[in-house]
Amino acid sequence: MRFNANTNPGLPWRFQPGQNSMQMQLGADAMAFYTARSNAGTPTTGISTYNVTPEIAGPYFHKVHCFCFDEQTLQPGQEVEMPISFWVDPKIAQDPATRDIRTITLSYTFFRTLADAERAGALAKAGPHVGKSSDASPIRDPDGRPTAMP
Repeated sequence: MRFNANTNPGLPWRFQPGQNSMQMQLGADAMAFYTARSNAGTPTTGISTYNVTPEIAGPYFHKVHCFCFDEQTLQPGQEVEMPISFWVDPKIAQDPATRDIRTITLSYTFFRTLADAERAGALAKAGPHVGKSSDASPIRDPDGRPTAMP
């Protein structure tokens, strides 16, 4: 897995992955972190979208918990860690169209609002919303593994 972070110029934050990449086993639960720091002099709110590349790998990438599509408000100078938990379906190795993929990139972009994200074209490319882990029980695949939040 490779991790990427972007911040829309209208949001005065520094946003970056806590790690550039990680090795992981297919089917294994994994956790990664992103860090956001406000450079504003007043509280600011942002909201993130994400995408997975190569796009053909997207259906095999499953987020269990993340911060995307949920507003985040940071105080002046505040820095926060934002976790994401996920797994990659082992079926990716059996699909002739994806079995040669060795690296999947997870990319997040923070915007001031979803309207800003839509104007930038980010919503059309974004992956699905999974919500906060405290909001609802996870949806489970046929093997009982959490796959997404309703």
